[in-house]
Amino acid sequence: MNDNVFIAFSLGSVSVRIGLPAKAGSLTIGGSQTQYQQTLTVSGTLTVGSGTLNTNGVLVIETGPTAPFNVTGTFYAYGGGLLFNSGLIGGNGTLILPIGSTMNFTGPAAKEISGNLKIDGTATVSSPSGGSSIFVREKGSVTVSGQFLSSSSLDISVESQASFTVASNGTFKFNGAKLLLQGPFSLATWSVSQGTVQVVNGLNSGILTLGASSQLSLIGGPSEQRTFQKNHWWSHQPYGRNQQLQLS
Repeated sequence: MNDNVFIAFSLGSVSVRIGLPAKAGSLTIGGSQTQYQQTLTVSGTLTVGSGTLNTNGVLVIETGPTAPFNVTGTFYAYGGGLLFNSGLIGGNGTLILPIGSTMNFTGPAAKEISGNLKIDGTATVSSPSGGSSIFVREKGSVTVSGQFLSSSSLDISVESQASFTVASNGTFKFNGAKLLLQGPFSLATWSVSQGTVQVVNGLNSGILTLGASSQLSLIGGPSEQRTFQKNHWWSHQPYGRNQQLQLS
């Protein structure tokens, strides 16, 4: 199937699962045609040219690394119905989380990104039963101009040709036990309120705020660079006092 697909049943809520390889020229979930929640669960390869997840829609991605959810154009995810449970977001297009919208990285299963994910809203990592892992591979990119939040232990690995960027108008906030960042990162503003942080290999950092009980370790060979930009502050807040160290 390579047609324009609409999931918008006017008479009630509906739940659709795709387990076999499929294609859609465009995909629309929910919308003004229905007042009921419309849910699509993707557990097999699905390739879409473009599309929209509306505020009354839910898109659950629970694929595997060999069965991706591919976007070849532009896909907008409005509201709070985008759930990334496992598998791979791929394709040469862009999945956009607009301002005011939310997405959830849920559960302990590995989540991989080889496409382009643009977070203008709020992305939350939650795995109550354990940590979570995100792998940005090949030429994939994650760009945060909104908020990226995690209250669970989190590993993020980025391959050399991929990127994970928190832009100047974005924030990365960690409030879990352990954070591992492995690969090239560019974080304009980030904070760690507690726990341990290990940065392996390259880092380009702007403003970093460390809580009183947090610990930062920089790991890598002599050729690896960790740059704290000039005129930005590293803020360490012990016992309610704000002590600052300027790094250039």
